[in-house]
Amino acid sequence: MKSDYLGNYLFGYVGKGYLESSDAYLKVGAGVAQGWSDKNPLKYLENIINGNYGDNPGDAKMIQD
Repeated sequence: MKSDYLGNYLFGYVGKGYLESSDAYLKVGAGVAQGWSDKNPLKYLENIINGNYGDNPGDAKMIQD
């Protein structure tokens, strides 16, 4: 299990369960937060192109679990 699995899982659990947000909305929000955190626009764009919503590879799947 990756070290950030629990954080991503709980983000998705709370976002969908309590805030009733869609998967896409949560993934885009997480991607934007990751982009701000990384401060690397090229990495952010690469993660968008690769279908990760701007987030690190695998994180979008963890949010949806």
